[in-house]
Amino acid sequence: MEQQKMKRKHFSDEKKAFQWCLKSAEGGNRAAMFYLRNCYLNGIRTVKDEEKAFQWYLKSDYNT
Repeated sequence: MEQQKMKRKHFSDEKKAFQWCLKSAEGGNRAAMFYLRNCYLNGIRTVKDEEKAFQWYLKSDYNT
């Protein structure tokens, strides 16, 4: 029972972290954009989406 609670909390924290990273990337943070690209490219903390990965790659490249 306790382990299930920990898993739910961990998932919730991961989801919150991803959302904050997304907000940061949308605000122009290049490191967050690169991180999101990797998340979408490899399906980390989100559904794998190569199109979104490529879009974040382009956005991060234009913000140099």
